[in-house]
Amino acid sequence: MTGDFGRKLMKYMKRWLAYAPAPVYAVCEWVHLYKERREKGEDSTLCRREKSRKVHCLGDKDPDKTYYVIALDEQETGIASMMIYLLGHFKYADKMHYIPVIDSTLYRPWLWGGPDEEVAQCPWRKGLPWEMKERWLFYFKQPAGVTMQDIQDCKNVVFPTHSFPFFLALAFPCTGAYTVCKSNGPLFPVINPLLKKYVIFEDDTAQYIEQQTRNIFREGRRVLGVSVRMGYVQGMKLKEKHYQYHNRQPDSIDIFIHDLERFRLLWKCDYIFLSTDDTGSADDLNKHFGGTLLMLDRMRTRITENGVFSSNPLLDVSISSNRAYLAELVILSKCQCYLGCRNGGCSIVNVMNNGRFEHKYIYAMGKFEDV
Repeated sequence: MTGDFGRKLMKYMKRWLAYAPAPVYAVCEWVHLYKERREKGEDSTLCRREKSRKVHCLGDKDPDKTYYVIALDEQETGIASMMIYLLGHFKYADKMHYIPVIDSTLYRPWLWGGPDEEVAQCPWRKGLPWEMKERWLFYFKQPAGVTMQDIQDCKNVVFPTHSFPFFLALAFPCTGAYTVCKSNGPLFPVINPLLKKYVIFEDDTAQYIEQQTRNIFREGRRVLGVSVRMGYVQGMKLKEKHYQYHNRQPDSIDIFIHDLERFRLLWKCDYIFLSTDDTGSADDLNKHFGGTLLMLDRMRTRITENGVFSSNPLLDVSISSNRAYLAELVILSKCQCYLGCRNGGCSIVNVMNNGRFEHKYIYAMGKFEDV
């Protein structure tokens, strides 16, 4: 009986923490870390974090500079969520006058993409090794123009863990990053300059984004941007733990159609720009809105086939597909009005926009529960 009660209590606490404000989440995490430190001593997570923030000497080069290596080692984090995560590290680097350097060799290619021929072969799906490439450089430049190779012989190098220091959790936490979607809050003046300063598109990506943006906004179009994530809904129906505690959105495309009709008239928009992760949503919206619906051509999942749920809503994506997704985020941020649900992309769109939307509506429907 006691065991059942304990499991129920832990399940309740886990669910409560998923809804809790980021500072509360951070405090609970650190209570757990200090308890672990008493039990494990030098092998505890807290001790490893403390050691990792020390400055290491790799050589005698650049003694007057300190480099801050940010390893992108969260294997199942998408591009937008990783950009949010990086903002906290960039804020810390600015505070300490460190030069940030990104190491992205550990990233899984099925989320951050690869060359088209590599994606077609899918070697990682078959258990075969895949090439350790700097996947950040597929889409972005190094934030300070310094590569991992440049710092191999430097005197001062910091290798932080992927977790934030406690004060960063209060300032701009990974766990509470989606709160930037909610309103034009005080975070925008702080984090928008960080995004502009350090998140720099590489040349091919920047050229593609500029071209697509000009095409969408030609002839002075007034555009309502909408982001639809039906893949989240599908993932929960398939009971995939990847989507557990993600923010909810409407589970029917008909709700989006109804709201888009209403907001387009209310906000006096001529066109709708769509960012979506599945083909079915794109087809339904295109059928309803016709020529007034604008979207980019990119790889998307198909949620159902002949009325049967697909086995996995996540696809192996190529560089070109992810590049189109980044263009969608930039275009959404430049729309006059915005409709969306809370997710990493929505957060980045709002940070890029810096509170300049004339009107916006973001669904606040809680989070997905246990699966």
